[in-house]
Amino acid sequence: MTPMLRRTAMTLASAAAVLLVLPLPAAAGWRPVGPYGGTVFGLAVDPSNPATVLAATYYDGIFHSADRGATWERSGPTAARTFQIAFDPRHSGTAYAGTGNAIYKTTNGGRTWTFAASSLPTGEEFAAFGLAVDPRRTSIVYAATSAGLYKSVDAAAHCFPSLRPSLFPSAFSRSDQVIHIAVASRRFRATRVLYSSGLTTVIPKS
Repeated sequence: MTPMLRRTAMTLASAAAVLLVLPLPAAAGWRPVGPYGGTVFGLAVDPSNPATVLAATYYDGIFHSADRGATWERSGPTAARTFQIAFDPRHSGTAYAGTGNAIYKTTNGGRTWTFAASSLPTGEEFAAFGLAVDPRRTSIVYAATSAGLYKSVDAAAHCFPSLRPSLFPSAFSRSDQVIHIAVASRRFRATRVLYSSGLTTVIPKS
C-alpha cells in the first residue's frame, strides 16, 4: 500500500472511529442500528427507494438493508475494503461500490454485486475510494482512485483516466446538475477545486 493510500485509509478510519466512539446526547434521538462486524466508511440511500440503505465497511464488505436500516445482511465482496457507495439517481436499485481493489456494481439494490470497470488498474496498490454518478447523464461515473481520477461513459463497464496522474482527487460533492471534485497536487500538496459537468472536465486556471 502506498504512503498516500495508507494515509487516506487512516484518515477515513479515524473519522469513522470518532463517529462510533463519541457518545451522542440522548436529546439527539440517535440509537445504534448496525451493521455489526465492520468499521463503516460510507452509507448510501437509494433516492428512488429510501427503504434501501447500503453500508460500506472496511474489510467486512458491503451490508444491505431493505427496511431503512432496521436490519442488515452482508452482500457483495465480503472480504474487500469498501470505501464508498454511490447510487444512480435515475435508475432505482443501481449503485456502484469502490473497494480496495476494484469497482463493483449492483442493479438490484445491493443484494448481489458484479465486478465492473475491468479497464482499471489492478493490484494491491490500487483502491477506488470515491465515486460519483453524473446527475444529468447517469451512464457517466467518476472514480477517485489511488491512480488518479477515472471516468466512465458506459455505466462503469470501462473507465479511462480523466486527470493527469500528478493530480490526486480527494472528495466529491454532487448537486442536482453538476459534480465538484476537490483535487490535491501530488507534488505541491495544494488543494484545488475541479468542476465537472456532463461530458466535460475542466480545472479552473485560478
